[in-house]
This record gives sequence, C-alpha cells and structure tokens, in this order.
Amino acid sequence: MSRAYTALKWFTIGIVLSILFAPRSGRETRSILLSRLRMHGNASQVNDTPVVNNPRENTQQANTSEKRDHRNITRDPLAEIEDKAQSAQEQLDKQVRDNVSQAIDQAIDETQGEVEATLEESRRIIKTEEDSIQEKQENIRSQLNQMPRLKDDHNEQS
Repeated sequence: MSRAYTALKWFTIGIVLSILFAPRSGRETRSILLSRLRMHGNASQVNDTPVVNNPRENTQQANTSEKRDHRNITRDPLAEIEDKAQSAQEQLDKQVRDNVSQAIDQAIDETQGEVEATLEESRRIIKTEEDSIQEKQENIRSQLNQMPRLKDDHNEQS
C-alpha cells in the first residue's frame, strides 16, 4: 500500500509540475484537459461515440477572436463566462464612445448657438455704432456747410 501511495504522490507531483511549467497559458491548458476529460466521459457514456460540436458554435468561435481558436472541440464554462464578460465590456465601451460622442456633439451645438447669438448681438451693436457715427458725420458736415454762411454773415455785419 505504501508503494502505491508513493507512486500516486509522485505521479500527482509530476502532473502538477508539468501543468505549471507547460509552454502555454493556464486557460489553454485547462481547456485542453477539460475537453479531453469530457470527450473521454462522453465517449464512454454514449456507445463510444465522441460528441461533435454544433457547427453554429464553431462559426461563432471563429468569429469571436484568435484567442478563442483553441476551443474548437468543446466549450469551457470559464471560457464562456470570459466571452460574455468580454462581449459585455465591448458593448459598454461602444456605449461609452457613443455617449461621449453625443455629449461632444451636443456641446458643440450649444457652443455654436451661443457663438451665433453673440455674433448677432455684436453685429447689432456695430450697426448701432455705425448709424451713430453716420449721424455725427452728417452733423459735422452740416456744421461745416454753415460755417461759410456764418463767415459771410460776419463779414456783412462788420
């Protein structure tokens, strides 16, 4: 019994070390191990016939990203959760981009409206000032026109 215990202990240590120092990521290793266990379990349960994935799942996997290509045989529950989390994150990022873009557009529209209102007010003030200047110029011209008459009147009186 002690030899079997020792053999099992070193076998377990060897498996753990090989998993820890495998040249691939832990996610890939878990996926491979779980798929092999599932295939072995399914094959023995269903008349030694391996279970084949639904083709729709394979096309979805091919479209999601290159990271998920290693899951062609079966879907890992952890991988599905990660896929859903990534999809939710992508949707959230898109929604944030849309909201920021909408807020920027709204701010631009408001600012443009304020600028146009200020510009219109400035035009009105300039027009008023121009009218005032023209009125003053006309007054000065009329005064200048009256000056020779005043001079003539002054000469007549003297």
